[in-house]
Amino acid sequence: MLEAKGLTFHALYDAYDKLLAANPGKALMLGNDSVLYLEGVELLSAPVRDGVVVVEEAGCIDPRAWSDSEGCWQCDDDSEMTVAPVNSPRWIDLDFIESNEHLKRQPAQIAQHQ
Repeated sequence: MLEAKGLTFHALYDAYDKLLAANPGKALMLGNDSVLYLEGVELLSAPVRDGVVVVEEAGCIDPRAWSDSEGCWQCDDDSEMTVAPVNSPRWIDLDFIESNEHLKRQPAQIAQHQ
């Protein structure tokens, strides 16, 4: 269990990484509109729209969005909200399909698991 008190960006990043590495082919829901997933060894965040992970808008999580004074993401109310996805994970199966048109990985519809 990840402790909310004294939470740092690096501790949270490590927790995300370990949790996702132990659950290959899954994405971790962050709230209701974004996910974290591993692409190789890279930890990426992407929005979810209409049940689809929008891979084209994926990017690395940015420490500039972290509040050191609050110990949470700037968009979260507090550190308890930030650790909730790690301590009570909600998963999405990632089913990627190859797209000849874009020659990059495109998301297929995904099923959410709790």
